[in-house]
Amino acid sequence: MNTFKELMRGIFNTIFFPYNDLWRKRKDICSICPININGRCQKNLWLSADYIDNYLEHNKIYNTEMLQRISGKLISPKNKVITLSDEVYIRGCGCFIFFKVKSNSKCPLKFW
Repeated sequence: MNTFKELMRGIFNTIFFPYNDLWRKRKDICSICPININGRCQKNLWLSADYIDNYLEHNKIYNTEMLQRISGKLISPKNKVITLSDEVYIRGCGCFIFFKVKSNSKCPLKFW
């Protein structure tokens, strides 16, 4: 996936198609996501897949340093999904939510 291309598509859609019900629903989902901080899907935060499966029942969110301390391993910036002690963690993508919801990109946490 070309991130720059998707970002530009989101900007284009914002200018020429300012309202879309699908985009509003995506934005509502992102607004309550714990790794959305100041309108950005934080790339240095990881969310437990258990949290995703049981949405809002558990609050398992970690930053990269915490996961490195827990695992005792160095986590590469290229990793998007890791498994530690039979638990799966998924990293935020780093995109600006305002533009991402208006592009064809998928949520890295599979919320939409």
